[in-house]
Amino acid sequence: MPRCAHTKPGAARDRRVTPDEEERLLQAAHSQFNPMVWLMIRLALATAMRAGEIQRLCRSDVDLKRRRALLRDTKSSQARTVPLSNEATSILREAFDSPILSIDCEDLLWRART
Repeated sequence: MPRCAHTKPGAARDRRVTPDEEERLLQAAHSQFNPMVWLMIRLALATAMRAGEIQRLCRSDVDLKRRRALLRDTKSSQARTVPLSNEATSILREAFDSPILSIDCEDLLWRART
């Protein structure tokens, strides 16, 4: 049986956006037609959640009292709980209170009212 060569894992990435990059990103997002984009980017910066994780976040998986969010559908296919900072909790409260979101929409947090 032939031997298989194992590839070496790539270098781990540990990079945050610079304050200047963050400011420019938030300015660009705030000028978008959909104000939920701005909230989603703010939440990503506050929690380090991936865009897809935020887009698939369900209201029922967010516990504002305990300040945590359950991510069921992640890149690694392993559910995980993300602690929510005061800033992240505030952003999610703002999203829940937004008139743009459908009040009866339980499945996806970011689904816009149609």
